[in-house]
Amino acid sequence: MSEHTSGTDAQRHGPPNGPGSSGIVPAVAAIDYRPLFDLNPHPMWIFDLRTLEFLDVNEAASRHYGYSRHEFLERTLRDIRPSEDVPRLAHRVSKIHDQPTTSATLWRHRKKDGALIDVEVTSFSVTFLSRPARVVTVSDVTERLRAEHTIRALLHTVTRAQEEERIRIARELHDDTAQSLSLLLLGLRKVADARTLDAARVSARELRVHIAKAIGEVRRIARGLRPADLDALGLAEALRRLALELCADHRVDVDVQVSGLDAPLPPAIEIALYRIAQEALSNVCKHAAASTISIVAQRNESSVRLIVEDDGLGFAVDAPPKHQKLGLQGIRERAMLLGGELAIESSLGKGTTLYVSLPLSEARR
Repeated sequence: MSEHTSGTDAQRHGPPNGPGSSGIVPAVAAIDYRPLFDLNPHPMWIFDLRTLEFLDVNEAASRHYGYSRHEFLERTLRDIRPSEDVPRLAHRVSKIHDQPTTSATLWRHRKKDGALIDVEVTSFSVTFLSRPARVVTVSDVTERLRAEHTIRALLHTVTRAQEEERIRIARELHDDTAQSLSLLLLGLRKVADARTLDAARVSARELRVHIAKAIGEVRRIARGLRPADLDALGLAEALRRLALELCADHRVDVDVQVSGLDAPLPPAIEIALYRIAQEALSNVCKHAAASTISIVAQRNESSVRLIVEDDGLGFAVDAPPKHQKLGLQGIRERAMLLGGELAIESSLGKGTTLYVSLPLSEARR
């Protein structure tokens, strides 16, 4: 459809403004509406309710969808929708044909380059060129819906992690702490039933061993919930102590290098990095058969980076084994919760390196 400046064509391209002849939908007025139409930053168009042809489009629609105005006017609404959505479109149009009220719905549209986008469509009925039509304003909500999906996924991850942590604590309390307390009870009975002082002393010594074990188990569980070293000594020293424990328990050499961590980090960043290092080291000790591990923590003005490298078995990054997958997924999700990233370099027989980067600006919000 070409544009003209005559009074007749001004009516053809006029906006909905005032009651229509039927008294149901407004009719176009004899004014030049093009500046208002084209200056709208959102895509707009008018389509024929009977044929679904585009009768007019604004410049924002052409920019956003990739079609020129002429290309739009050669098409119908069906052409910008995936084929599986066309039946829903037909049903929707049949429902609004005699309803001039404004409505807003979510749709999927296809651009000229084939990309699918999620859009929120607001429309109302008019009479345009003596034809029943609909004026449409489009808002691209693709990124918003993706962000909402990401938030829901992260909330699900947090909930799942909390439940897994509850299960772990319950199992440890039942299997370890409860058993130690039962042994304490038996030890007290032996002391009470001892017939000689020497027998009571022997039972008391055994009791002291059980008490020490129970205290160690409670401290271990508490450290798993919130590492005391992190609060008392900071991230750098907490990582060093984590490495020392690993060396003692698994006979593996661990080298820790830190830089820029003299000043405290935001609490969320500190606990995330500590947990990521803890999870990464646990994965290495359980599955990698490594002899040496390197931990590097670096801070700059905008971010903090953690690198964990081992000389173990390695794996194919594009198809990690099941026992690695869950641990790496947990690390990735912790990083994502703080707007960070995880990168992995690994190959069979050549070890693995994890790179975790967390933005400091995200934690301050």
